[in-house]
Amino acid sequence: MQRFLTGAALAVGVVLAGWATGAKANIVVTTDNIGTGNNVIFNGCTADADATPGDFVVQGCLNTNKNAIIVFTADQPIEVAGGGQAAIEAIGSGFSSLTIDFIVPSAAELLALNIDIADGESGSVTFDTDVTGPSAAFTLDDNGENKFTVSTNPLIAFSQVSFTTSGSINLLVVDVKQVRIDPGSTGPDPIPVPEPASMALFGLGLLGLASATRLRTRRASR
Repeated sequence: MQRFLTGAALAVGVVLAGWATGAKANIVVTTDNIGTGNNVIFNGCTADADATPGDFVVQGCLNTNKNAIIVFTADQPIEVAGGGQAAIEAIGSGFSSLTIDFIVPSAAELLALNIDIADGESGSVTFDTDVTGPSAAFTLDDNGENKFTVSTNPLIAFSQVSFTTSGSINLLVVDVKQVRIDPGSTGPDPIPVPEPASMALFGLGLLGLASATRLRTRRASR
């Protein structure tokens, strides 16, 4: 019985370990800005892309798809400055985090952007997506050329990207520009994370299978 329980526990442990590690891809961040041809713009969009002044949210579309809806949410008020492939600028001293949600298309396989921070300041930025854990920290300086490209390994679609900064001042970012995305095939969909109840049922199934196998072995040896 002890051997059976030990074997069953190991089997369930392997399944749970696969659940914990297999449900997410690895985030890949490179210090460049890859041109995909799909620029996020803020004029001529089918959906209203104008934010209310002082709001924390702005909305854009793609130069290749005016029906697209890309939503940017900051931790401080932001606005769109200029037309076309405009910059997302802070209203006030700055902001420290930004979340980008892909509504239409519902996912992307690559995001590129350029983060500009306050003059004379320095800091770092970490990225995250809804299908990965956070990235390592990358250095930011005030030269206006903090270019990054975010993707995953293996390459799978994500529906949200965010970044958070820290540095010599709290509200470090003054604008984000040159935002580009690659929708890819808008798939495959992000790897689903099994619900705990489903995993529990699966574990019970494994226990039952091991028990039945052990019983058949005992009968065959008699």
